[in-house]
Amino acid sequence: MAKKAESLLYVFIYLAVSMAANILVTIARPLLYAVRGYFEKTVESGEILEVFLRGLETQNLNPVTVTLLSSALALLFFWVIIKSRRIKLSRYLHTAKMGFSDVAASAFLAFGLFVVSTIIISLPVFLRFIPDYNGIMNTVMEGNIWFLLIAIGILGPIFEELIYRVVILGELAHSFSFFWANLIHAVVFGAVHGNPIQAVYAGVVGFALGYIYKKSGSVYIVILVHIFFNAGNILAVEYMGSAGVFSYYLAAGAASLLAGWLILKKRGRA
Repeated sequence: MAKKAESLLYVFIYLAVSMAANILVTIARPLLYAVRGYFEKTVESGEILEVFLRGLETQNLNPVTVTLLSSALALLFFWVIIKSRRIKLSRYLHTAKMGFSDVAASAFLAFGLFVVSTIIISLPVFLRFIPDYNGIMNTVMEGNIWFLLIAIGILGPIFEELIYRVVILGELAHSFSFFWANLIHAVVFGAVHGNPIQAVYAGVVGFALGYIYKKSGSVYIVILVHIFFNAGNILAVEYMGSAGVFSYYLAAGAASLLAGWLILKKRGRA
């Protein structure tokens, strides 16, 4: 019981560190501006807070950039925490080699999960959340398509897999049975996405990614699945107007998931 409590405590610490990293990235620029103004004698000591708050209110930060920078900072803090606990990274990070068949499996699995997520979005229970969800997606999807593909399609999945599948799931799996560790981590992964629609489909996708990581024993494979998944969403929204066009492809999605899983099973890992 104590071991489980310790794992849950460290998961809480990791999440708190992630939140702190996000706050630090958000306030860094206006804070530096206010402090620099004080030392350059352009801002009086009593005006520092006012200048900082004004800068915080008027700065126009790209949410994708903030997420990427804060994720990188959080991972640095995670490394410090893990090293301070004298734990080897191999307890969390599994780096089995990836072959051509694994690339095919990743593509199949990503498409299957993509179909599952679009079907979840299309469920009647989420209809009242669609306007807010679309608003968030429109904000996130602003910008050059190549920037989005690199930031959300590649860098985002790398950081998220390292944070949630490697560190968070790895911490929980050390004390809980894998099913419960995976379920708890998937709930956390869904919850951090904020809005109800993303919380549900991200939780489902996170649960699947947890099993893929365990089955493959390779962080490279689970990152690749996530990259294919995110890139597919970006391209669907960019060129088709809505990923919901795939919500009728249930059979294709199921077949794709099955094909990917069968290929992955041939790796011969438990």
